[in-house]
Amino acid sequence: MTSLSRKQMNHELERVETALIKILGVRPKTFRPPYGAINSEAREVLAQRGYTAVMMWDRDTKDADGASVAHSKGVWNKVAHSYPQPHMVLSHETIKTTPYDVIPHALPLLQNRGYKLVSAP
Repeated sequence: MTSLSRKQMNHELERVETALIKILGVRPKTFRPPYGAINSEAREVLAQRGYTAVMMWDRDTKDADGASVAHSKGVWNKVAHSYPQPHMVLSHETIKTTPYDVIPHALPLLQNRGYKLVSAP
């Protein structure tokens, strides 16, 4: 987002919004910037388009970078052991091992440690 003009940002957002409306029937209001890169201009464009939140993270499982399942589970283990500190952990459901191996490990681990899991706004 930080390397795009306002016109390019609007074009990219329009493409994503159109796809999500076709697939889910809703227009997104929350945005996670690719690579965590965002600037004031991008925030202005998002606000003008009706986005109400920009989601950032404080932990990254590195699954999209090719990290092993063991590494990703290790990130979740560290998060679980830092209870009650809140966290936003970046994981990608498009990485096959994440929904099948990592998340089934992470969810009960976090719940057993006392975390209340919530969806993003």
